[in-house]
Amino acid sequence: MPGGRPRLYKTVEEKKAANRAKTKKFYDLNKEELNEAKRNKRRVRRDAVKPAKPRTPRTPQKPQTKAREPLLTTHRSEKAVATAVAQPSTGDTHPRSSTISPKPSQPPPSQPPPSQPPTFELLNSKRVSNTWEQLAEAVNSRPLVEYLTWICESFAERQETDLEAAGWLFRDEETKLNRIHELIRTYETEAYTLEGCGKSWKEWQVLRVKVQGYQRELCEIECEALIGPGQLAQDFRRKALPFQRPSFSG
Repeated sequence: MPGGRPRLYKTVEEKKAANRAKTKKFYDLNKEELNEAKRNKRRVRRDAVKPAKPRTPRTPQKPQTKAREPLLTTHRSEKAVATAVAQPSTGDTHPRSSTISPKPSQPPPSQPPPSQPPTFELLNSKRVSNTWEQLAEAVNSRPLVEYLTWICESFAERQETDLEAAGWLFRDEETKLNRIHELIRTYETEAYTLEGCGKSWKEWQVLRVKVQGYQRELCEIECEALIGPGQLAQDFRRKALPFQRPSFSG
């Protein structure tokens, strides 16, 4: 018989329940002391906060008044200026004008309007166009049936010389399609977050379905190749593959 006392709690839930019961029992016995300690702690924390200093109001300043000039002096000075303008000097042929004509104001140079940031719809349209170009580059601008035919022909040619190199054909094509699919899912999620099921999201949905069609059929052909060394080439020559049937819609 093994030594030691038997275990009280066999599961984690039982141990947690026992701890909660122990904590509740301790709180019921020491409720007054615990609440008083909490109140003292809050009181000390509140007293430690220093009150803000009151702002002293600013005293309004008296407005400064200018000293008025005597009316007699101002009248005499204006009369002297008018006399000097009316009687030009002997050397001048034209009387001097009492006012200076202002220079014509030049219009400010025209500035181009500030460039506005592109809207999300315009940015999304550029992203969709670039992703379509990436898909066309990945499949060499081939439709689905022509693309699968090219895969089968390339696999049959490589299989005759190097079986391992023929297997890398599927891995390379799957890597390119998976990279485009991840990019589409990222942009599609962003479009759904900003605009919901609107025009931008529907554009990405059409593109995603297109890429998934290529991925699905490529996986079917790869499964046919894994059955046997020459099974894919044999089914391709007999036109027994799914994409070679008349009912195939892609």
